[in-house]
Amino acid sequence: MSDIIAGSPAPTNPTARDWLLNYAGDSDWRTQVDRVLAQHRAEALAEAIEAARSEYLTDSTGESEDDSYNQAIADVINGLNALAQGGAVMSARDEMARRVAELEAAAARARAVHQKYDDSEHCRHDGESWPCPTIVALTEGGAR
Repeated sequence: MSDIIAGSPAPTNPTARDWLLNYAGDSDWRTQVDRVLAQHRAEALAEAIEAARSEYLTDSTGESEDDSYNQAIADVINGLNALAQGGAVMSARDEMARRVAELEAAAARARAVHQKYDDSEHCRHDGESWPCPTIVALTEGGAR
């Protein structure tokens, strides 16, 4: 890691990801780090799956031990595939959660400026009749 950024303070946690997340601070860095880690994880799992597949017995004698061994290899491969798919699902879920949070924040900002006058049935922001079209759209769209 010292080759990456010379003269940088030593991280308290020795992983490169933790160093970047703690010291870089920029969300773009975090996104890039997470992408690189996801790609590395996918590649490592693909290599592990391929290595496990190479362990199948091809000259099976039909003995129960051979069948059991091949079943164990199949179980390992299924487990690795589940990890690989779970990582993709987690990334998609994390991305959706991030997007939902962005949309909720945008709706909250819109609601903050679109308020009803205390003494009239109009919106303070756009002067439209209350509820104004923005509030109607946010309410009808299910935003809270």
